Amino acid sequence: MKIIFLGDSTLQFNDESTYPQVGWPQSIYDLFNDDVQILNFAVNGRSTKSFIELGNFAKAIETADNDSIVIIEFGHNDEHDYDPERYTRPDFEYRDNLLYMLKEVREKGGYPILITPVYRRWFNEDGTLRDDCHAGYREAMLKVA
Repeated sequence: MKIIFLGDSTLQFNDESTYPQVGWPQSIYDLFNDDVQILNFAVNGRSTKSFIELGNFAKAIETADNDSIVIIEFGHNDEHDYDPERYTRPDFEYRDNLLYMLKEVREKGGYPILITPVYRRWFNEDGTLRDDCHAGYREAMLKVA
């Protein structure tokens, strides 16, 4: 069995050179025995657009096979409207890129799991949590799911 991770810095495997930054999947490696192969293709700074256009998705999907679980989490970098190489609009390119990934995973016989973007811990000056993280991207992913 394979578990394949696709995403950005929130999922990327980091070593001691980038400590204390870690991707959340690093905490689950020890929960599985040798019968489960964990493949992490997440890359810092990637959006759905750049992950596809720079070949990361093609490389990852080559490893998928029947019964692979493919965990997909994007949105943090898709929202960077100042960067045309990463920016996607939630209800258009972002949605279409997710649908494309789902189609490709299913064609390989895999099981995709969509995870909404991990919430950023951004705070207002008064210390309260800002409630504007990933506006539109969470909702777009839920619609796709």
